[in-house]
Amino acid sequence: MTNKSFILAIILSIIGIATQSLFGPLSALYHTLFTLAGLAIYIALQKINLQYILRLQFVLYAVSIFLLIVLFFIADPIRGSRRWFVIGDFNIQPSVMLTPFYILIITTYITSIRDYTLKRLFPLFLLVFIPVFLVFKQPDLGTALILFSTFGFIFFYSGIPVKKLVLLCLCAIPFVIALPFVLKSYQLQRLESFFNPHFDTSGVNYNSLQSSIAI
Repeated sequence: MTNKSFILAIILSIIGIATQSLFGPLSALYHTLFTLAGLAIYIALQKINLQYILRLQFVLYAVSIFLLIVLFFIADPIRGSRRWFVIGDFNIQPSVMLTPFYILIITTYITSIRDYTLKRLFPLFLLVFIPVFLVFKQPDLGTALILFSTFGFIFFYSGIPVKKLVLLCLCAIPFVIALPFVLKSYQLQRLESFFNPHFDTSGVNYNSLQSSIAI
């Protein structure tokens, strides 16, 4: 992060704290604590050698996957989803912790590929689909789609030959066709609302439409 970006992040955090103070001192206090925690993590990461993180990337990825699995056994459902570990007043979401290590490990693996054969791609697909499946089963369709689309963008710009990219897209068609039979009705509505912002403006798309009007 550059100095300008860091200063901008601090300014936005201060604005956020000021905004939260309108809802009460406790809300502002929580926001301040999270801001300070984020600042501490940022400073700590600046001190860590990137090569050290690269050496530990698979371990950190594996720990994140383990936490996603543990969620199903010990986490209490919150609004029907098992996404968070509740520790006191704090909620810890493993899928958020996973994201940077997920991006790091698939990027590292893709850069090591010399030939895009099925034998070489199969481990990559496992690295992608295991976390995507676990997050989807929480259920958290939004985060699962973000993880999958992130992989898609990285893979698309990795230099894969066009013919093999087209072949992989054709192989994905059956999975797309199966979506209506796998997803629940509210998940299908969210997908439709994403692709069609004017769908159900008084229901699913109400909040996003009002946000757009406000902007």
